[in-house]
Amino acid sequence: MPRSPQSSLADATQSFRISRHDLKFKTLRTYVGSLGRFDSWVGKGSVADLTADNANSYIASVIDHRFMARNDGRALKLFSKWLVRAGYISTDPLISVSVPKTPKWRPKPFAPEVVPVILEASGDSRTGARDRAIVALSMATGARPQEIHQLRWPQDVDLVNGLVMIREETSKTESGHRKVPIPPQVIALLHEYIDRYRSPGPGPLWLHFRTRRALKEAGFMAIHHRLRDYLRRQGIQGYQAYRNRHTGITDMVKAGLSTLVTMQLAGHKSPVVTQHYVGKLSDSDLRSLPDWFTKSHGRVLN
Repeated sequence: MPRSPQSSLADATQSFRISRHDLKFKTLRTYVGSLGRFDSWVGKGSVADLTADNANSYIASVIDHRFMARNDGRALKLFSKWLVRAGYISTDPLISVSVPKTPKWRPKPFAPEVVPVILEASGDSRTGARDRAIVALSMATGARPQEIHQLRWPQDVDLVNGLVMIREETSKTESGHRKVPIPPQVIALLHEYIDRYRSPGPGPLWLHFRTRRALKEAGFMAIHHRLRDYLRRQGIQGYQAYRNRHTGITDMVKAGLSTLVTMQLAGHKSPVVTQHYVGKLSDSDLRSLPDWFTKSHGRVLN
């Protein structure tokens, strides 16, 4: 069928998905999801329905969602430019559409006294050996949830040397390719899961306990959702998978790692992003800093 403004949005989205093979799989899936939501909103329309008025109205309809309005707005503008290049339309109808700014919000780290409670609760089920290893590894390395989910055994996990390899293709940015040390406590949890519960042989690290197949993303996130609900019943609010990452990065800073080292371990593209996690130092933090002058120069003043 010839490409024109009368082509369905669904068909155009499918062509966009096939042609943009240069994008990472997860990024492309996110864009396609955004376009699908817009298509449902206009009532399974055509390319001609991608107008500035419709785009602005759609963005306004989801503005209460923290990141959806921005992400969907970006996807629509990217798609609109592609439609011109692909020959569906002659001019970009969304050139005047503004995308909402990223909300200045980040999940807070867990308080130190809450961490043991979370780890104890994560192991309180028949799949506890796997689930506790997932949560502990997330907190200890500060890795993103999708990076933890897509680890493979044995190439990504070196229990002998205590290292985990995060691959670029599973990460958010090109800076995501990195090695992160694993503390002995977490090595022990991983060893127990792998030795006692995981099927032998290489492949995805996390397996479904019943089918022994790779744990899909929905199943991986369901672990965190169950833990959230369990903790809520215990009076602990606000558990989120991404807070494990924030906790890990914050712990790196508290342990005295420099911003540049923390940036590398976290897989950040810029130290500016790392600074969002570091935050402002309190008076107590300042008083606890080492005496770098004396450490560098010794006792040079009497």
